[in-house]
Amino acid sequence: FDAPHRPVPDGALAHLDALARAEARFDAALSPAPPCPATLRVLAGLDGAGLARRTAANSQTLARALAGSGVGTINPGVPAPLLVRVRDAAAIDVELAARGVFSPMDWARPDSVDGTLWPEGVLALDTRPVPGLADAVTRAWLRRTAGIVRGAGPRGRPAANRPRKPVQNPASAVPPVRGST
Repeated sequence: FDAPHRPVPDGALAHLDALARAEARFDAALSPAPPCPATLRVLAGLDGAGLARRTAANSQTLARALAGSGVGTINPGVPAPLLVRVRDAAAIDVELAARGVFSPMDWARPDSVDGTLWPEGVLALDTRPVPGLADAVTRAWLRRTAGIVRGAGPRGRPAANRPRKPVQNPASAVPPVRGST
């Protein structure tokens, strides 16, 4: 309030009015809106509890397949990606990717987080069920994933002389949903 009043330059009010209109449009774009009809149809047919049960069962299957391997499971049986502790998580992640298995999340420490607070050697393994894919195929895929993690060699490093057999991700065998990208 102590600042001296400055006169508004000629023509500046037109710019302020344009700025106010842009801000109002920005606010409108961020306002909640009802989902589109296609989203409502998909959500109406979604069995969230069943999806959670299948994801948790897949997590248990993968944890059992890794039992006795020295790989530490952090959250077996929860409806989420199975988090495991391994020695060279980045190298194992590369090995998995070379065989068509991709992590659903990146565990790299953000620069803004203190390194002493961020657990190292954590790998997230996908346990989500694939719609339309038989549970037996999913379980075989999870056991294949565990085999790659288990066979990563001593100290969690991929064996240099082991031939890589490409595998097809079972999700790619499922036809895309019409209208999806």
